[in-house]
Amino acid sequence: MSPTPTQKCVDELRSVHIDGVTTDELILQGYAADNPGEFRIVELIDRGAPLTMERYGIGVRKDDTEATDAINKALGALLDDATFDHLTATHMPDGVKVEKDVPGDLAFLN
Repeated sequence: MSPTPTQKCVDELRSVHIDGVTTDELILQGYAADNPGEFRIVELIDRGAPLTMERYGIGVRKDDTEATDAINKALGALLDDATFDHLTATHMPDGVKVEKDVPGDLAFLN
């Protein structure tokens, strides 16, 4: 299996060919957790507040209501039976959490 582009960047960071890597924080947290003491995550701050709150989605064809309904049902079940809470508590690094009912930054829509 070929290394991902992010893995290639992390390898370059490790070998001091580059000074930093940017990607989704959760991915960076995973690399930091797998390599204790080797990397640190720098929080991006803008005027005293986090620079952005990333939003994620699942892409399907616009007219695929069957897939949309199935995804919404599955996500609802994850929330209703506390599976989502268990997964985030189990797999998110210490100090990183998902806040329910906190929307992401939609400034790009303006």
